[in-house]
Amino acid sequence: MPRGMSISNIIEEHNNLLAEYDSLKKENKDLKEKLYKPDKTFFNMPYETDRDVRTWNNGFVAAASVMFIGDIIGMIISTYL
Repeated sequence: MPRGMSISNIIEEHNNLLAEYDSLKKENKDLKEKLYKPDKTFFNMPYETDRDVRTWNNGFVAAASVMFIGDIIGMIISTYL
């Protein structure tokens, strides 16, 4: 045992560390609950319907198709002109 340390100091420090560990564990639990159960969710807005989501999906598919066709036409034009 190092000079100046007694059993009571070690026990007291151990108890302090346990108390700090318990408080951090509780705080971590509270933060996890807030993270996974927020007070207000923004995912189910009343104006967002399945029809809106389908419209966005169709828009992305249409844009990707147009880009692909444009690339092919651009390669053909750049090759033969």
